[in-house]
Amino acid sequence: MALERQCFSASEAMDIERESGHPGAVLLCATERGGGDEELAGYLLLHRAAPATVAKLAVAPRYRRQGVGRALIEAALDVFRKTLHDECVLQVDEANAAAQRLYESVGFRVCRRREHYYCKRRSRECESGVGCRHALEMRLSFTPSRLGLSGATTPANSTGDSSHRRNP
Repeated sequence: MALERQCFSASEAMDIERESGHPGAVLLCATERGGGDEELAGYLLLHRAAPATVAKLAVAPRYRRQGVGRALIEAALDVFRKTLHDECVLQVDEANAAAQRLYESVGFRVCRRREHYYCKRRSRECESGVGCRHALEMRLSFTPSRLGLSGATTPANSTGDSSHRRNP
């Protein structure tokens, strides 16, 4: 997929079509209509196994900072709530401050640092740290009792709109 190559290095890229075919995987897509054609603005791959996981979020560079990523995250969180998950987890590059702010704005919190998570080489050599970057594991709880609240919870700044299609 061209968007995957635009957004991620070869070591981070995955075969989204293959990955989205796994049991429990859901691929959410945001498209932009223009001139009769649809252009892929972004996608989010989630896994519904416990814990619910945001496996990949990609937004085309020209659509960044326009609400595409937020719409996809909110749609994913709606899926997880409807399937009665207690929490959602994701990994984010510790150098990607914009993504961290997005995730924090919908309620995710950093729970730990994962060293050498993004590596150019998938081998034992990676432990040396050469060519590696670290990730932050972030979690969002959907369980009211863990938050000291009663009733259903909604992440901060969530509109409740699960729409993930943008049309001009």
